[in-house]
Amino acid sequence: MDNFWLAPANIDKDKNCYFRAVRVLNTDKLSTVKIAAESYYIFYVNGHIAGRGPVRGTRRRNYLDSYEISAFLRPGKNVIALLVYCMNIPTFINSPSQPAFSIELNGRRQAPEDWRVSVAADWRKDTPLYTKQTGFAEWRDLRLEPEGWALGQGIEQWDYAAAVTVSQKIYSKELVPRDVPLLQESVFKPVDIPVRASVARIDDLSSPDISERLTHEKHQPLPHERLHGLDEWLVGDEPEAVLFPGADGEGIVLVFDFDVEIIGRLELELTGG
Repeated sequence: MDNFWLAPANIDKDKNCYFRAVRVLNTDKLSTVKIAAESYYIFYVNGHIAGRGPVRGTRRRNYLDSYEISAFLRPGKNVIALLVYCMNIPTFINSPSQPAFSIELNGRRQAPEDWRVSVAADWRKDTPLYTKQTGFAEWRDLRLEPEGWALGQGIEQWDYAAAVTVSQKIYSKELVPRDVPLLQESVFKPVDIPVRASVARIDDLSSPDISERLTHEKHQPLPHERLHGLDEWLVGDEPEAVLFPGADGEGIVLVFDFDVEIIGRLELELTGG
């Protein structure tokens, strides 16, 4: 069997592991990309998110997702990139074997030297185990994300990917094509912000136990002048609001109400002044 699974070297035992993988191609003759990952991935083409996955596997099976990517390509050079995440512990959601990814471009398996990889320093590993059902809590410092990485910028010093040897546990899992459609994503805007409060300044931002602070921090009345345009932000086509910190560095808490039960991600754009 040819080596098919790839990863940064020596991370097979790492817990709560995030890493990035990038390949720069001097061609636009691409059509189909097939991706598998243990256990999650975000797939980028030329900086645009082209997919997320995979569908949930089992202790004995992983799934290979297929994408048609012509709409994301440009003439000449193109960049394929992945952010891969593996808790590397069993949860109620999956039972991973080790952090790794597998990818085919136009039906061809990829050699390790085709890919540059880097463990993601912006995602901390030493976070609390949130629950046995869902695994580790997320803790990320956006300031540490490599700028332009999904466009192939600054990756020259990254290591080459390592081939996972066939003796590793991940090869004991069957790898089969995804047998259900890719998920469709819908956008929901909040309809209300019922909680608007002030909280004490945080002097130590290094603690990974964010949930403990959020559970016990005290909410104080928030002066109206510290918010500008927030209600208009809720209904605007291109919403924008201005939030002013307190004179002593106090923070602001906002709780958003979407009026429906949803499962998904929060997208929020913040600009500091």
